[in-house]
Amino acid sequence: MLGRNRLGVYVSSERDAKPNMMVSYLHDGLLLGSSKVAHIDPLLIDGRHFFNAAFGGAMPEEIYNFVERFGKDEKLILIGLDFFMMNEKAFPYMPETFRDNQKRGTFPYLFSLRVATDSVATLYMAGQGRQVAVALAGNRTRESAPPSTKEQIEDNRKTVRKMLATKHYADVHYSSRRLEDLKRLRNLMDERRTRYVVFINPLAPDVI
Repeated sequence: MLGRNRLGVYVSSERDAKPNMMVSYLHDGLLLGSSKVAHIDPLLIDGRHFFNAAFGGAMPEEIYNFVERFGKDEKLILIGLDFFMMNEKAFPYMPETFRDNQKRGTFPYLFSLRVATDSVATLYMAGQGRQVAVALAGNRTRESAPPSTKEQIEDNRKTVRKMLATKHYADVHYSSRRLEDLKRLRNLMDERRTRYVVFINPLAPDVI
């Protein structure tokens, strides 16, 4: 809460939690992108002290706003993009995320129902010794064991394929606005002389 949570992040929107988390985590580089990137442990990357600022369903306009507002002093920013980000029909345009005018006041934050329920859930799970959902370095922790049997792996693939077919890549409306946001992001980092690497998140052969 307000950057003073010492128990760890058990239940929270990554969009709410990570701007506060990165303030207290010593780093000189950022990882940004969708949930695929959010699972990367930055401690495994040599050469820099990275904070994983990625969040589920991240869109280019949100990544731009995040870097503009919170990424001013980074030496290197790694950005993972997904093809589904350009489908504006499935993922509506969200230009206000992380903007200054979206900052909530202290009173409504402290007394909101969601914050109250999240706080109670955090106290309960910490008392039970549960694993935090987000590590101090910003990466997601594994909530459960990965599928191991052939049946579990195939069931998982079917679920992913169905999601991709019915939402991510169904009736695609290509977003030219997001292409412009990526250009603005590149220009912003060039102006700040921030080094950056942009990569496309890998797709499994059965998805391609």
